Amino acid sequence: MVPPRRNCHRDPAGERIETMVEGGPSGTGYGPCSSPSPRARWNAERQAGEFGVEIGEYLGIVRVHRRGFQRILPERPSPEKCVEAYYLQRTRFESIAERKIRRRQLTGDGNVEISGRDLR
Repeated sequence: MVPPRRNCHRDPAGERIETMVEGGPSGTGYGPCSSPSPRARWNAERQAGEFGVEIGEYLGIVRVHRRGFQRILPERPSPEKCVEAYYLQRTRFESIAERKIRRRQLTGDGNVEISGRDLR
């Protein structure tokens, strides 16, 4: 597996955004640094919303599975609603991710997974 790498692009307002991405153009759905990708995206294969995070020297991907979004969404969590929920509660997700990173609660691939339990 190719390790995560930095992806740089500009948001619609023109601000520079750096995110961590997996693998690159090898069919993962993430593009190279010169090709913009959204800060948060839906990973259909994993049925999870994903966003990049950089805290200190840690660079990785944070995943929130569809079932986790069920805790915060009033309706059935569609991929679009899950990504929208991330943007609406971005600070909350990033705080949970930071806490898990500082406690070294990482997955086997060195990334972070946020569960419905974390969102209580």
